Amino acid sequence: MSGHIVITQRRSTAQSNENQRRVLKSLGLNRVGDCNSVTDNNCIRGMLNKVKHLVSYELKTGAVPARKPRTSFSEWKKKAAAPAKKTAK
Repeated sequence: MSGHIVITQRRSTAQSNENQRRVLKSLGLNRVGDCNSVTDNNCIRGMLNKVKHLVSYELKTGAVPARKPRTSFSEWKKKAAAPAKKTAK
């Protein structure tokens, strides 16, 4: 197996058992709509099998792309507080 798998969480974990919640957490999925790209191997395939009703995934070839770091809350707050740029008419 080579390449990577792009996983997207499609359903909530509200009525899932604790093991399924732990699997989603270990796949890097925290809430509905989250995406993560992981290396394709047997361990990941087994994890996907446990939560296949909660996620969608697609197989890709090539190396795993680098993840973009998340914006911290303080950075987001500064950006939201900045005045909007006015465009000239």
